[in-house]
Amino acid sequence: MENCVVGPYASLAFSIGSNNLNGTSSSNSSYPAVGSLFGGAVNLISSSTHLANTSSSSLMGGDLALGYDFGGIRTELSYAYSSGNTNNISVTGTDTYTVTGAINAQFPLNANSTANAINFTRQALLANVALDIPTGYRIYPYFGAGIGAAFVSLGSTSVQTNDLCAGVPVNCPTTFSLAGGTGSALAVQAKAGIAYMVNLRTSIYMESVYDYTGNVTISTLSLNAFDQYSGKLGIRFRF
Repeated sequence: MENCVVGPYASLAFSIGSNNLNGTSSSNSSYPAVGSLFGGAVNLISSSTHLANTSSSSLMGGDLALGYDFGGIRTELSYAYSSGNTNNISVTGTDTYTVTGAINAQFPLNANSTANAINFTRQALLANVALDIPTGYRIYPYFGAGIGAAFVSLGSTSVQTNDLCAGVPVNCPTTFSLAGGTGSALAVQAKAGIAYMVNLRTSIYMESVYDYTGNVTISTLSLNAFDQYSGKLGIRFRF
């Protein structure tokens, strides 16, 4: 059976995936309570840089695509969605405390803590091209790539860092905070799969997908570019 039919088509797929996320967050805090211990003669200000590392596994999602088959070469526009919870967030970095007033000094302290899991969502709009490899049978492989925009959303979290300042009898340790929100970035995709023609108009397929998302800023977190890997099961209808 010829494994390509010229004309428009639509496809729908369900996916499961995983990724690794890491980024940098900065904050500044003032502690008036410290000054009150010294009659207002001392002011304590912290400047913190935190590294946040986490990952998302068992991300569930799917995608919808509309395209045109030119007879082995396909072009399409697709919308992809994946969502789930990250693992607990490892927070490391440095809290630098500046004491001003009667005395002037700076002392940096290594900080670490663990923040709770948060919700992760990635949406992408892509322009794709795919190449079907003819085999003369109902089953055939294909390869594809795409480029577009990704929209990444993270939930909110807050955790107090653990460092030596925790021994001071005032509320001194700094806080890693993420208000949550959405940011946009470059999205690039590569995929490979196997399709089976049920008939001339309908195919089912399985594919492995690699998604690249560029640097994105969400709230106070500057998230580095990251890779996401997914497996998909879908169906394609030709008109």
